[in-house]
Amino acid sequence: QSPIPKAEAPTDNVFKKIINRPQRANFVFEDDELIVFWDRSPAAAVHLQVVPKQDPVPRDVCALTPEHVPLLLRMKDVAESTLSSKGYSTDQALLGFHVPPWISVPHLHMHVIAPRTAIDWTRRFKYSKNAGWFVCVDSTITRLERSGSVQ
Repeated sequence: QSPIPKAEAPTDNVFKKIINRPQRANFVFEDDELIVFWDRSPAAAVHLQVVPKQDPVPRDVCALTPEHVPLLLRMKDVAESTLSSKGYSTDQALLGFHVPPWISVPHLHMHVIAPRTAIDWTRRFKYSKNAGWFVCVDSTITRLERSGSVQ
């Protein structure tokens, strides 16, 4: 059974439509728990979205609870193996989440961007590592384990 988030994603968001297939996307990976697809507006050579398919799905990173840590670890693992298949390591990549109100889709999703040193200059601010509006997956896991919240 999936953990209950602090806030659930709306059922009509674009990522739910991608998961259910009315909305098209370029898929890279899918299993019962996660789906990975190319970002529609890439910031670098590799820019993927790792999206949970569970119900209820958290609205965003601030809706996570410590019970979501296994999901985050699974998202990270899938991101790492996908990066490897594209010729990149996690050392070369940025894996993280936008923090509300700086989210574009109200459905938890992890950006996977590589190489992080080649992020388009117009997007570097948007994807600043561990800035107030973007938090890396490892920092997210640490915050949940230590304080029970990302906020």
